[in-house]
Amino acid sequence: MSKERKVIELNPPSYKGTHERIVSQGHECEYCHGNGWFWGRDANWESVKVPCPICQGKKEMKAIIEITWLPDNEKTTKK
Repeated sequence: MSKERKVIELNPPSYKGTHERIVSQGHECEYCHGNGWFWGRDANWESVKVPCPICQGKKEMKAIIEITWLPDNEKTTKK
């Protein structure tokens, strides 16, 4: 099965800022496979739908990526 893959390309900023924030939405919850719920049991042992503990029943997740740019103070030697 095909799978969509997203890649982040990092480039140092050309302005004075040192922080970036990227939000990526619309990712199917891998825990409940996009259902948003699981079958569970209530106090009378009746079948009930229980919201997914990861996506909280929303079916999708979002990723918030925060990047902080700092000077590289480590000296590297090329071989």
